[in-house]
Amino acid sequence: MSSTQQAPEATPEPPIARSRALGIVASSGAAAVCSFLITVVSTNSLGSEELALEFLVFWALLFGAYGVISGIQNETTRATSAVWLAEHAPTGARRPVTRGAPVLAGAAVMGGAAAALVGASAWWWAPRFVPHVGWAPALLVGAVFLYAFHVALSGALAGQRSWGLFALVMGAEAVLRLVTVALAAWFAPGNLTALAWATIGPAAMWLVFVALSRDSRRAAASVADVGLGQLVRNNVVTALSAAATAVLITGFPAVLKGLAGGGQQAAALAALILAISLTRSPLMIPLQAFQGVAVTAFLAAPGRRLAVLARYMGALAALGAVAAVAAALLGPWLLGLLYPALGYELPGATFAGLMLAAVAITWLTLSGMAALAINAHRTYLAGWVVASAASVALLWLPLPLEPRVVVALLAGPLLGWGVHLEAIARADRAQRPTL
Repeated sequence: MSSTQQAPEATPEPPIARSRALGIVASSGAAAVCSFLITVVSTNSLGSEELALEFLVFWALLFGAYGVISGIQNETTRATSAVWLAEHAPTGARRPVTRGAPVLAGAAVMGGAAAALVGASAWWWAPRFVPHVGWAPALLVGAVFLYAFHVALSGALAGQRSWGLFALVMGAEAVLRLVTVALAAWFAPGNLTALAWATIGPAAMWLVFVALSRDSRRAAASVADVGLGQLVRNNVVTALSAAATAVLITGFPAVLKGLAGGGQQAAALAALILAISLTRSPLMIPLQAFQGVAVTAFLAAPGRRLAVLARYMGALAALGAVAAVAAALLGPWLLGLLYPALGYELPGATFAGLMLAAVAITWLTLSGMAALAINAHRTYLAGWVVASAASVALLWLPLPLEPRVVVALLAGPLLGWGVHLEAIARADRAQRPTL
């Protein structure tokens, strides 16, 4: 499929109801809190610093793999939403749309391939990173395969506008993981393998929803607007984009750590990593939960996607400007309050710059959703690759550490955003009616 091929045109639809939006916000917040509590419970349960560190490494490996495979969710949302819009358009406005491959078939192919890669490389990563986690390769292989179906179901629920169930699936998986980890810590304290088993169990939560919920079964049985081969290719592109995303988001602290020197340089990097997390979380956690909503909104606005994108970006810019002022005033105090042992102070200007950089990443995330909505999968990938590569390259600028990091995190995403914007503008021009 060409990267500029257009999704089927559909009539605009009302925005998501406020109650459903609040449900998604609540679920994303619950997921974030659960993840934090799991790290607290696990490290205190294991006792040994060595075992606690190994669990955190296992956690990072698991969610790194989840992060890459989660690209399936955005493509599934796009593919099922295109079919849904065509089938729910008024009779006179309907256009033919392909009823293609079952989305779970695409998830099975992607999950199987990802699981095979994890298993085939286990000889290298397992003894180096998690030597004391029993059955670590088997656990990760099974978790990755099952999680592919979980994110495909979530994407199909978003594509079919089942927002309440979408929020419930997202929140229930995170809450169940916290419960299983807490039970493992209670009944098997100090047992690293038990905690690892507890973290991967909720990857099968989607089976419970399919068994008990008619709407979940309908979503699981939904089809894409393309055949299986094209669906898999699109899923591969979104998975690669998710990997590039990890460089800018979840993996950026590791990139920064590569620059660490001794003494004050290492302390400055630690403070910067924590400040990046503090400034990003208020914007990125809700936005990541709303990616499915954004894709459906862009799909429902053929010829007007730039206008829709501009409204979202304007709201985020206004929110970011207020947040930047607050970060400048409160950031240094908050860093000292939460991490008193760090012994390093960052100026308010750095917090403000990092908050504006977080706005740039939200813009890139939104423009990526619009690129997916026009089937510009290669452009979607290119924007994230350009952003990640530029941010890493800009870390070598001959500037002091703090402004260098701010420039890298601000300029890189804006360059990637520009790549997306050109394709979206071209698609809008092609879909506007000629006079």
